Amino acid sequence: MAGTEHHAVQPFLQHQPHATRQLSPPHDHDVDPLYRPSVSMAPPPRQPDSDTASLPEAEDVQLYEFKGLAARKASKVRVLARVLGKWIVTVVLIVAVYAVLIAYSVDRPVMSTTKKRQFNALITGLLITLGLSTASFLTGMCDDMRWWILSRRARSQHKVEHILHAHSTSRVIRLASRSKRSNIHVAVTLWVLLIIGAQVGIASIGLCYSVERTEDKALLVRGNVSIPDMSTIETTKVTNGSNSQRAQEYTANSLGSVSLAYDTAVVDQIPQPGDLYSSDDPLFFCDDGGCIYAFHEVNTKSALDANSFPITAVTNRLVRVDTACRSYRVTSGGDGLFENITIADSNSNGGARNVTLPVLGGGDQSTFFTDTMAPCGPACGRVSVLEASSSSPWLYECNTTVGTPSNASLPQHALGDDLVWMVAVAVALQGYSTTAADEDLQVQGIVYPAATYWGTPMSGSSDGLALLMSRFAIGVLGMAAQSNTALFVWGDAPTIGQKLNMEHWDMIHLIMVLTAGLQLVLGTAAALTAHRVVVPEGGPVAEAEVLRPMLGGARKRRRGRFDKGKGSMSLTVGQGGDVKTAWVYRNKYVGDGVYDLYMEEVVVPCKSSESKTNRGAKKTASRWTRLLKRNKDNRVSTDRSSSSRAGLRDG
Repeated sequence: MAGTEHHAVQPFLQHQPHATRQLSPPHDHDVDPLYRPSVSMAPPPRQPDSDTASLPEAEDVQLYEFKGLAARKASKVRVLARVLGKWIVTVVLIVAVYAVLIAYSVDRPVMSTTKKRQFNALITGLLITLGLSTASFLTGMCDDMRWWILSRRARSQHKVEHILHAHSTSRVIRLASRSKRSNIHVAVTLWVLLIIGAQVGIASIGLCYSVERTEDKALLVRGNVSIPDMSTIETTKVTNGSNSQRAQEYTANSLGSVSLAYDTAVVDQIPQPGDLYSSDDPLFFCDDGGCIYAFHEVNTKSALDANSFPITAVTNRLVRVDTACRSYRVTSGGDGLFENITIADSNSNGGARNVTLPVLGGGDQSTFFTDTMAPCGPACGRVSVLEASSSSPWLYECNTTVGTPSNASLPQHALGDDLVWMVAVAVALQGYSTTAADEDLQVQGIVYPAATYWGTPMSGSSDGLALLMSRFAIGVLGMAAQSNTALFVWGDAPTIGQKLNMEHWDMIHLIMVLTAGLQLVLGTAAALTAHRVVVPEGGPVAEAEVLRPMLGGARKRRRGRFDKGKGSMSLTVGQGGDVKTAWVYRNKYVGDGVYDLYMEEVVVPCKSSESKTNRGAKKTASRWTRLLKRNKDNRVSTDRSSSSRAGLRDG
């Protein structure tokens, strides 16, 4: 540039004390505001992405006058590594979002209000950070693409400014609104939709989950809980105020029958500790030969509040009841009409054994009887069953064992000895005598018709009867736990908590994959495209050095505008009509790996001025045509007037 200071580049060039600098001669147009350069009227051809016209000798680089910024071109590996680094930040944020969602939805099936606030703070902060990271990634991609776009063709200063502010969505929209090029409209539309879509997609993750009051899991907090008193079977809800041994035996048998009102499930469906219990849930869980009951605990505060529903949760205290039976075919008296029967027993002398029945039930009935003075162990009861039939009678001898509660940590969790024994033989206990013959009640028996659940014929299946008797015994235990008096102890009180309900995992996966995938693909493509030219690095100062030629041209036009007193920025050159100034980005290679980055000023024809000139020329030609016609008419009129005056003189 004429009249400007020559710049040496310290980071790349070494000062040569003996080298002579060739200064450009001064020009008069530096002080003449109306100076107009002699330029070509044709628009400049599209330049290649990188000017590679290097100086022939290394010392010429020391003498080269830089028009803009001296810089080196970054390697492709460095450019791709920069993109990969930004992308890894996005991936780390996505992994953090997944970690929070999984931790609070799977690892924390129920959470308190404090945990809910922590979750909201974490997920909100991570999503905001992810949105900002995505926006920063797209902005950085656009910043690098600016210089490649500016190098494609010459543009007006107004468009150059808008392109340099491409990170501003409003400036990009204004550029598209003032442009008539359809490709700019399409590019800006896609760019705006990409930015908006990325932010909307990340924000919509909050619609894929909800925090609700839990309905299946209790929040356990330290406090008072209510547990059943399992020292004995209470009779207040069955008998008329009596708590005698007979009343307890009668109550035990009644509780077993009442337990049929509650559902039974398999052992695999036992609820987890802390699960909320409702009356619709199964209460007993059975498998081959045995059944399990899971104790419940009730929040004392909710139990004493008449206006609230008691909050009940399942505990890890379990009790199992097992029964083992042996079956014998009845050879005599099996129709239920005889007090003494004979069974086939290979272990007895002669292969047969006599059995006396305490009760005569008749045919098609099952008689359960037990000797209350002959238990099979401290937590075991022996019960015999006659399955009366006129065609296929059977006798069964069964031993029922009640286990110790697992995970019992307090004395109040223990089971009373009397309760355990009555649970084991409750299916055969009658409590009160029905005839004068059984007033001592040492041997008690109950008859169940074959049409009832407890009297169902097993046809010699010892396993089937064992499961039936275990179900009756666990029913007695469960009903006693439901009806006995509550004890207040210190423990883990169940409360209603909140849980994170993940409703649309598939949408979250789609948003995260698109966010990470599009960033990697678009970022790589943009980096490789921008790498076709040298992108200035160093921030605003470096960009100002690149734009320095535009600043000088703006000063000259500003001085000319003030001197002429009008605001037109067009230049008139020869007979070509009006032209306008345009700028194109250059990255000229000057040697030793150094590039000169600058904005080059070119002039192009002004289409609007050219069309205005043509319209003015046509208007001027039309005006001359009218003037010529009018002069011709005037001459004809003058000739006629002269002829008339000559005729009058002759006359």
